[in-house]
Amino acid sequence: MIDHPPRVFISYAQESESHSAWVLALAHRLRHNGVDAVIDRYFPWVEKGWRLWMSEQIEQADWVLVVCTEEYRQRFDGNAPPGCGRGVRWESQHITQALYDDKLSNKQFIPVLPPAGDERCIPLPLKDFRKFQLDAHYDDLYRLLTNQPETPVPALGKIRYLPPLSVPAPAPPATPPDAATAPPLIANPYPGLAAFKPEECSFFFGREADTARVLERLEPSRFVSVVGGSGTGKSSLVAAGVVPALRQRQGALSYLRFKPQTDPCRQLAEALDRALPEERQHLRKPRVERLRQALDSDPASAIANLLGKLHAPILLFADQFEELASHLSRDNL
Repeated sequence: MIDHPPRVFISYAQESESHSAWVLALAHRLRHNGVDAVIDRYFPWVEKGWRLWMSEQIEQADWVLVVCTEEYRQRFDGNAPPGCGRGVRWESQHITQALYDDKLSNKQFIPVLPPAGDERCIPLPLKDFRKFQLDAHYDDLYRLLTNQPETPVPALGKIRYLPPLSVPAPAPPATPPDAATAPPLIANPYPGLAAFKPEECSFFFGREADTARVLERLEPSRFVSVVGGSGTGKSSLVAAGVVPALRQRQGALSYLRFKPQTDPCRQLAEALDRALPEERQHLRKPRVERLRQALDSDPASAIANLLGKLHAPILLFADQFEELASHLSRDNL
């Protein structure tokens, strides 16, 4: 444990009132727990100007908490609109320069994620370092800030003396087994907790009736919702039951699976990028970014245009669809 209150500067993007309120609550909580946390909202006026103030706070801090969101990462990378995110951009210069000067030895900067945060929002220079998802990992973060490791290194004892062992005579080389009599290798048919994949359909059985019910509704309506409790095998039913059955009936089939998570358009764009033929001409912006931009601006036209480039028929599987409700706010649904 350290003998003085650790000074912590919080770097974040003022992207919304709710996010700023969450950061302020985090700073209050740290200060209540004896950590000298500092954010800009504690200082309504700074005599030296904000740029010099931010530089001094980073230099004086024992630790800098980098609150990683999509908006923060864009401002960190310099991709924010003109006149927006100048504070984060200024702080990003200090963070990048400090890591460069220390030859990528990070002694100060800690990436933290809000409750619904995504690891992809962590700026590139900080991706290799330990991250903390708040509020779930608050105690782990607090241990680091206050130098209270969960498993302290015990004191080093004395070396024990052990007598040497006698060396046995070498054993004769083993005779390799006859290939004709060796038992055949049997593949493990159980994927464990993971869902079955289409190529594992030969090991998937006992759900023929459920598969038939899904096909009975899917083929005339082109849409079906598979609903069930967690862990009941909904993903396996679609991948190892419905997909192989459709391929037996239809022949070739394009199968696209994605999980909405916190950015459904991004996840769908990545699935389409994997399924589409490789581009011969490489443009400046990656194709997955162009696909996501098209889905954001006009989803119906974009999907109709993109799916037309794949081999028909196409099965689009939105796995774990409930993430739209659990990961996104009501305003973003």
